[in-house]
Amino acid sequence: MQIILNKTILVTHRNNPQLKHRGQHSVYRNFDAVRGINYQMLLSFCDRGHLEHVFNSIEVVKPTSYPVPYLLLGLPRMG
Repeated sequence: MQIILNKTILVTHRNNPQLKHRGQHSVYRNFDAVRGINYQMLLSFCDRGHLEHVFNSIEVVKPTSYPVPYLLLGLPRMG
C-alpha cells in the first residue's frame, strides 16, 4: 500500500506543484472481484502559495491481473 500512496503523492505534486504533502488522514482499501483493489485516500497538503491546509480525497483503482468470470443468475436454460 505504501507504493500506491507514494505514486499518488508524486502524481498529485506533478499536477499541482504548489502543494506539499503533509500526511494522510485516512486510507481505506477495498477488494472488488470485477474492478480490482480500490483505494480511498484522504491526504493532507499545504498550499505553498496561500499557506493554507488542504485536504484532497483521492480514489485509486488497481485492476486485477487475472480474468474474472461473470455469473449469470436467473437466466433460462437453452435446450
